[in-house]
Amino acid sequence: MYLILLEEGFKPTREAQRRLNPPMMEVVKKDLLKLLSVGIIYPISDSQWVSPVQMLERLAGHPYYFFLDGYSGYNQIVIALEDQEKTTFTCSFGTFAFRRMPFGLCNAPATFQRCIVLGHVISIKGIYVDKVKLDLIRSLPPPASVNEVRSFLGHDEFYRRFIKDLSKITTPLCNLLQKDPPNWELPFELMCDVSDYVVGAVLGQRVENLAHVIYYASCILNDAQLNYSTTEKELLAVIFALEKFRSYLIGTKELPCDLTQAQQNKIKHDARHCIWDEPYLWKHCTYKIIRRCVPESEFHSIIAFYHAYGGGGHFGPKRTSCKIFDNGFYWPTIFKDSYAYCKACDQCQLVGSITAKDQMPQTPILILEIFYVWGMDFMGLFPSSFGNEYYLLALDEMSKWVEAIATKTDNSKTVVDFIHSNVFVCFGIPKAILSDQGTHFCNKSIEALFRRYSVTHKVKAAYHPQANGQA
Repeated sequence: MYLILLEEGFKPTREAQRRLNPPMMEVVKKDLLKLLSVGIIYPISDSQWVSPVQMLERLAGHPYYFFLDGYSGYNQIVIALEDQEKTTFTCSFGTFAFRRMPFGLCNAPATFQRCIVLGHVISIKGIYVDKVKLDLIRSLPPPASVNEVRSFLGHDEFYRRFIKDLSKITTPLCNLLQKDPPNWELPFELMCDVSDYVVGAVLGQRVENLAHVIYYASCILNDAQLNYSTTEKELLAVIFALEKFRSYLIGTKELPCDLTQAQQNKIKHDARHCIWDEPYLWKHCTYKIIRRCVPESEFHSIIAFYHAYGGGGHFGPKRTSCKIFDNGFYWPTIFKDSYAYCKACDQCQLVGSITAKDQMPQTPILILEIFYVWGMDFMGLFPSSFGNEYYLLALDEMSKWVEAIATKTDNSKTVVDFIHSNVFVCFGIPKAILSDQGTHFCNKSIEALFRRYSVTHKVKAAYHPQANGQA
């Protein structure tokens, strides 16, 4: 008997029908008649639980689809009478409910799987193993390989319900599948590689110069990782291997027993300035700077990178050490190691040190803000239009914004009024104003105006080509 249990406070729902195209309607009609003829479903009109029919378009219209004889095998479990209306569904031919458990329910497949009995004999006395199967198992040859042992244990699991203390009986066979535990006193070796589609890693140990494999691991790259470059894929393999075998690679937290008491005290004292954040060790330096401590095996590669490869330019020991510090690395002998590496660098010894004469001359950059500098000039004489014969223009040197008015004269009073109303009021007080040597720009009125607002007046020389077109 199958019960449909609901959560507390769950209310019934009634959903509307969904329209089906003619081919789908024929499939639904055919299946309805088949289920009605055998009594699996029945018509219902007063149910509070109504759901529409869901069709699998990839199966509709196909004459054959097979899965353990679904029609005669699945519809076997009876639904409790009080729960049958909860399976009500509606379509163009009416509203119906199930008497047997349908597979549209969320836990129906798991319920049906628990009821499957394969290879057993079912009778009034209960379920027991078929004797033919027992005779077949007795005639099997003894397992001679690891795969055969695993296959035999898999057969045993199928008959676990009929064998008392099966786990105790199969313990000797399970022990044969166990691998030798790793030697925690020896260092581990990690090998990793990557192809276009897969990342692989191997964890092992070397015992008496012989490699012993402990564990294999691999994974398939996802769509985003497939677009990585070759270098990024190689680094991804390293990260995958470290995360996979993290429990093996973490070092011991205890101090070595062969250290003296003074050495142990010194290590404990220095450890107060360090922070262990898996998998890195960080050190508090002066000026509240935190740097990552580097193991001794990485000293040479880091100095080489920041001196000669992508991060360096064959600078001296101090500059190389500063570049390493700027990237957050630290170890106590960094200056000493940098000096020894630069001294042994063949290219540095052949070229020599870089002096001031080898540097490229640099031109200072003029920093100019918008509306800081304006250029100004008159244009005319033009044919008279409403009494206006001139144009007074102002051009921002940074944004090339233009302000212009038509004027009747080209005197200083016109310039002062224009600067007040069109420049100062709209764009603020500039730093400087450029003009030519005309009397309408070079006079006492203009000088008094610029002195009052602290504006620098720059006069362009006659026939100065750099000033052409600026106003």
